[in-house]
Amino acid sequence: MPYVTSIERLAKKEGRQEGRQEGARAQLLDTIRAGVKVKFGSAGSRLMGKVRAVGELRRLRFLARALITVESLEEFRDLLD
Repeated sequence: MPYVTSIERLAKKEGRQEGRQEGARAQLLDTIRAGVKVKFGSAGSRLMGKVRAVGELRRLRFLARALITVESLEEFRDLLD
């Protein structure tokens, strides 16, 4: 078994974490895309550019949950700004 330095172990760990975050982001974007399309139709789908620009997972989770309670497309749009 080859020797793995502490730097290599750290890099591998960071790579796994980045991969998990990218996967979580992709899943949240898919969830939001589907929710917006179902709830608001094609008009809602046009907001996905703004949604994709959101960089924080915490904010994407908030937006995904907000889709359950928002009453209108304008209300959801306001949450993006």
